[in-house]
Amino acid sequence: MSELNELQRLALPNFEICSELELYARCRGAAEYVYNKSELRIQAGGRVSFATFYGGFSIGKWRKLAGISRLRLRLDLLGAGQVEVWNWRAGHPSRLLVVAETASPGPVAIEVPVDEAVDGIIAPEFVAWEPTTFRGGAWLTSDAPRRAVKLGIVLTSFQREAAAKATVRRLTSGLLSDPGVDASIVVIDNGRSLTPNDVAGATLIPNPNLGGSGGFARGLAHFQDLGGFTHVSFMDDDASAELESLRRAIQLLRYAYDEATAIVSGLIFQERPGTQLEVGGQMPGDMWGPVRQGVDLRRLRSLVKNEMPLRIDYGGWWMFFFPIAYVRNLPFPFFLRGDDVEFPQANDFKLVTLNGIASYGPDFLRKESPVNVALDRRGMLANVLLHKTPQTAVIAVLRGLTMGVSLANRYCYDHVDALAEGLRDVLSGPAAFEDISGFADGRRREIALRVRQPRASLEEVGVQYPRLKRRKRSVLWHAMSLLLCNGHLLPSFLLVRGPGILAPVWRSSSAQVFLRRKVFIQEGLEEQVIVAERDVRRYFASLGKVTGLSVRLLFALPRLRREFRAARAWFGSRAYWDRQFRAGMGTPALPHQSSAIKELAVGQRR
Repeated sequence: MSELNELQRLALPNFEICSELELYARCRGAAEYVYNKSELRIQAGGRVSFATFYGGFSIGKWRKLAGISRLRLRLDLLGAGQVEVWNWRAGHPSRLLVVAETASPGPVAIEVPVDEAVDGIIAPEFVAWEPTTFRGGAWLTSDAPRRAVKLGIVLTSFQREAAAKATVRRLTSGLLSDPGVDASIVVIDNGRSLTPNDVAGATLIPNPNLGGSGGFARGLAHFQDLGGFTHVSFMDDDASAELESLRRAIQLLRYAYDEATAIVSGLIFQERPGTQLEVGGQMPGDMWGPVRQGVDLRRLRSLVKNEMPLRIDYGGWWMFFFPIAYVRNLPFPFFLRGDDVEFPQANDFKLVTLNGIASYGPDFLRKESPVNVALDRRGMLANVLLHKTPQTAVIAVLRGLTMGVSLANRYCYDHVDALAEGLRDVLSGPAAFEDISGFADGRRREIALRVRQPRASLEEVGVQYPRLKRRKRSVLWHAMSLLLCNGHLLPSFLLVRGPGILAPVWRSSSAQVFLRRKVFIQEGLEEQVIVAERDVRRYFASLGKVTGLSVRLLFALPRLRREFRAARAWFGSRAYWDRQFRAGMGTPALPHQSSAIKELAVGQRR
């Protein structure tokens, strides 16, 4: 008999990562999960289904991406009952593939037929005839893997010592100790606040604060230099992912037809476990954004829909797996925002997703701030100049202008000024991105110091003022708002509406602000608000800056597109990044390559 290889385990919930049972198993009738024993207990007549996020097997993807043709299900059961294996695929009724009875006090093995009609997701369901205990299970195959995988895991950290320590401890004890996994961990310490003892079992590399771009570039360079590693995974220092997700990714990389396969991890809301933040990301035009945000992963229909073909353009670096041999360029030096979007576009990866591979993270609104508006805009425009058409670049500039108007209409003048700084960086060309080693204490700090609007405690303000809800307004209301610059052209005595509390910037509307002297805008999901008062002078000054920079950008787009594309090879080179690693660690840096970038652009123009 051929050797059996484990493809995927039937994971069970835990308090460390996620306790949301219906992401792992669905209990019906007399069935329950005992958390302190990590086992399911099913009484006679009770049912447990594993048609879940962590239990369902993506048979369609495994067949298409890896050619899996032989499949076996192993269940660790103590008791008697009936096992049914079902198949769900979009647009088709569910299909029963196999039924087996079990009464053995130990592991049960069931052959699962795989034919051309089997697609989507398959999963077992167990019906107990007597009190039964379930402790685990796995999907196995006698098909041989196509390659060995040696994985280098890169964690980038900046002064989040507790998170980094916990993640390394969990990875070393649960993953590196697995005899079926060949992996090593490197921690890139951008804050230089960790010691080797803090991350025992991993390699610690102190690094200047080069942001996510520079931290992950340093880790990738480390594994390239060591040699022998086939794949790398970028992960956040507080990566909250089931170890089963990593095992599942490693197995798919072993079996995949295409050596260029890179695996995009989904993201699940930490605040609402069970709700998908994204299955991957898209940037079809001038904007990036999540794919299938907000779907309930506890619903089988959502899982089946996730299996349908989706356009995925990038994967977030909370967890992203890729082959070293297909890296042509190291990350672009964005510092933050846009690096994970651009990296797959600059390399030769084939991006795929798989059920059960995801990390848990906070709502993106937690990161909302004027500084991040600047980083978003510069990152978005740089991505467009590097990889999109001239027409898309024009749309991107105009979208930035309309964004500025929208923010100014909500009295978010700090955000408008920050957006202008993002435009200014792009207008300066690739040279604005070159000195990433000085960005944190230089340009980023300069943008942060422009924040002038006061903040207040949400708890204190919430006692005095009502929360404003979004309401549908008439066409006349919107027309008046537009003509009057959302009230900025009215004398102050006509502003009759009292203050109120708005949702975070990107979830509120200018209509809620119209005819108010002052509003309190919740800053991200934090417990503070921006005290936003109408300021006519600043309104026109801020919009004037954004408008002027946008016009200049429109005229400069052909030149900037040439310069950014010419500079990409330099920014993706080891020579560039080695220079940055040295510069931030107190080693004298060699001269910048701005002149070389300009020469490349001239040569490309010729």
